[in-house]
Amino acid sequence: MKTRFKGTPGPWKICCYGHEYKELVIEKDKKPETRVANVAIQKIFKSLANARLIAAAPELLEALQKTNDLLKDLDNTHTGDSRYADFAIQYSENRKLIEKALEG
Repeated sequence: MKTRFKGTPGPWKICCYGHEYKELVIEKDKKPETRVANVAIQKIFKSLANARLIAAAPELLEALQKTNDLLKDLDNTHTGDSRYADFAIQYSENRKLIEKALEG
């Protein structure tokens, strides 16, 4: 059984409000209970890049999980074929990242 993300479900979006517009807010919708992160605006392009990555997190996690399911299936059908060793390595690395995102 695939472990599910226990946080605020996506998609998340970036809103530009907050105390004197000094932060970018990442949230599901405009309800305080769906706010997932605040990114302080220091250098606007760097702050915006950080906020975009955070906002994309739910979709990135889902894509990584789907990709890993495909890698697992591919590895299982080609067990013993050395040409697929990189897939097994990538599957293991992805699994660790997924576990890191879901632990808690």
